[in-house]
Amino acid sequence: MNASARVFKLYIGKPKKFMLPLSVYSGVSGNNFNAGNTATSRGSEQMVLGLINPMSGVFNLSTENTFRFKKKPKSLTDLSAVYQLGEKMITGQQAFTFKSFSFFSAYANTGLLFQTGAWEKDKEKNMGMFWLLFRLHLVQTSNTFQALSGYPPDKAFFKGYSIGTGIEINNVLNIKSYYYRYLNPGASIFKYPFTS
Repeated sequence: MNASARVFKLYIGKPKKFMLPLSVYSGVSGNNFNAGNTATSRGSEQMVLGLINPMSGVFNLSTENTFRFKKKPKSLTDLSAVYQLGEKMITGQQAFTFKSFSFFSAYANTGLLFQTGAWEKDKEKNMGMFWLLFRLHLVQTSNTFQALSGYPPDKAFFKGYSIGTGIEINNVLNIKSYYYRYLNPGASIFKYPFTS
């Protein structure tokens, strides 16, 4: 299980001129229900997902923005470029002793966001949104991860990609799903794709 929530979002700078958006997330993670010894034998899956998932972490501070390709007023259907940069604290299990440890990780991602309308039949006034997001991810871990994780080879730098989709309609539906995959990860536990 993995859950996170944005604690707050604020802007630094001058309104309508230079604005740097800052978001703070906080989250928790734990083993699957009825996992038994499977969770222990598979290692720290939450840590592996937490490294590439930009919304994870016990504490997460980031800046992100969206740039529309169309300069005219926002339309219902839009294609945009997105980016996010941040730092987060993650907890994990050591590969051999299964002892918990914490470490910091810097991350960056960029990609394309497609969005268009979504609504219930005969309820167009409650217009929602369907979106599809493709991102490339870069992750830099701290020395603590390299020293304590126990996953060979010792790596400080990971890269991967994700594909996400969702539908959000006010007071009706808010569902989203992401697929994450590491590129040339090294250790076998990083080779499997993750969904959230």
